[in-house]
Amino acid sequence: MYPKLIVIIDTKQVKLLTECVYDERTRKLWSKKQIKERGIESFISEKDMIETLNWNLNGDSTKFKHEYIGADFICAAIYD
Repeated sequence: MYPKLIVIIDTKQVKLLTECVYDERTRKLWSKKQIKERGIESFISEKDMIETLNWNLNGDSTKFKHEYIGADFICAAIYD
């Protein structure tokens, strides 16, 4: 199973900010406009990030996984 989307979150900010979104299906990075249109440009907490990404991008919590990829970033992968 490959990720549908990979979202990199910058945790150094007061809010969690989306650094980039990679769409595995099209093999392209989303534009800032696409990220804003999906309402995933920032989050108030890790719980908010998980709930928002799961709801906006997937709708099925069993397909959502996240992990820390460094002290300042979280990688959220949404699977098909």
